[in-house]
Amino acid sequence: NLDLDWKNSMLFVYLLHRFYGDQYIVVQEFSELLPNHQLVLKLIFDSAQTLAGIPILIEPEDLTEMERPDSLSLTTYLLEWIARFS
Repeated sequence: NLDLDWKNSMLFVYLLHRFYGDQYIVVQEFSELLPNHQLVLKLIFDSAQTLAGIPILIEPEDLTEMERPDSLSLTTYLLEWIARFS
């Protein structure tokens, strides 16, 4: 489920940890910020932009405040991750 599985921020935490865990991010530290998903998403998006040059194409509110986040926007953002790490 592309849209709802990404909404709670943890998949983004694990994704960033997968590529930069040894340099920057510890999953446990971000887990402590939950349930503030907007804050976690902002930190993840900012970190991805700083570390990997992935442009911020969606805002945390786009995922957290909508009942179902826009699948096209989310897919577009995830394609930026794929392009960077493939």
